[in-house]
Amino acid sequence: MIAAEIAQQVGEIDNKPRQQIARIVMLCGAEFAQQVLQETLTTEAAGGLMTTDGGRRRTPGGVFFYLARNRMPDEERQQVFYPWDASARQWTAHEAQFPLFDWDTRRQILETVLGNKGAVSEVKINLIGRPAAIERRQNLVIVTMADQISETIAFPGGVPKPTADPVTYVIYIAAKQWERIAKVVEAGEDELAVDGVCAYDAEIGGLAVFATYATTRKRYKQEKKVMAQKEAAKTEGKDKVESRDKTEAAKPKKSPKFPKPVAESTPSATAPEAESSRPVLPFPTPVTPLEVTLPPGMPPEVARKLLDLHTAAATFRQKIADIQTKPDGQRFGLEITQKLLTNTERQIDELQKQYPSPS
Repeated sequence: MIAAEIAQQVGEIDNKPRQQIARIVMLCGAEFAQQVLQETLTTEAAGGLMTTDGGRRRTPGGVFFYLARNRMPDEERQQVFYPWDASARQWTAHEAQFPLFDWDTRRQILETVLGNKGAVSEVKINLIGRPAAIERRQNLVIVTMADQISETIAFPGGVPKPTADPVTYVIYIAAKQWERIAKVVEAGEDELAVDGVCAYDAEIGGLAVFATYATTRKRYKQEKKVMAQKEAAKTEGKDKVESRDKTEAAKPKKSPKFPKPVAESTPSATAPEAESSRPVLPFPTPVTPLEVTLPPGMPPEVARKLLDLHTAAATFRQKIADIQTKPDGQRFGLEITQKLLTNTERQIDELQKQYPSPS
């Protein structure tokens, strides 16, 4: 996969940057991503790029993203680097095609759906609260509670807030279930918790709740915890395997070692092995062989740097020549490559001024 290969070459092993590279390939195409990678390799060979504040040198992945970001159209850039913002904009644009909902005129709005009702397969309700009066009948206990929507409840965006009028619930509980919790609830030591089915009762102007299960709030929480543990135990074997696989995949892998570019020169131009712990990315060999005269007495590390710069400059010149052979609409990367060449030539001039060749 192209995205995975690019991620490996620029040393990105974390999930987020790898996903961003994949989105660049998907949105801008494989050719675009490979061109940016090529420029990243040559930029690294020429000495790399510093961060905006100049505090440090960018990583190879940082150079790749910097170059990609500057060349991508605004829309694609948003989707790659700010997907949440792009998603929000898309959602806003999508929802703008629909009219707003007005609670006061809901009857007119609901005419279509009320005239073509679907079928409910299941309705459940969960009530937690403190009943007051209790009506006892044979095998049955009846309690009532009223509920008023709190002003502090936050509903998802778009969902209208219910009216503040209190709703009456008449709850029908099996006597045997009530007897198990009666003392605790009646003493006010805990709240009543009920799962059941509800239906509107026109006779009382409220909702009738037919309890399928009655307990206390504390027991309800404990029972839910136990049920969750049992459910987890059923898939424990599978979870362990998946967890082990995820752990292995999440283990940090060693950063790829990039071979240092080999310069064809005299032994004096070879830099010490411990010159830098930073990996040096490979860059393409220029078509024209390099002929660089190194002044005597130049330190090995400086000689190495000068050869690298000359090699990078030759590569940039070759790349500019290749780009200029393409039609105007396909000269991708020309401007940035010219800037890189100018920067490289400036560094060469500075080094040669410090170590001038003997006349």
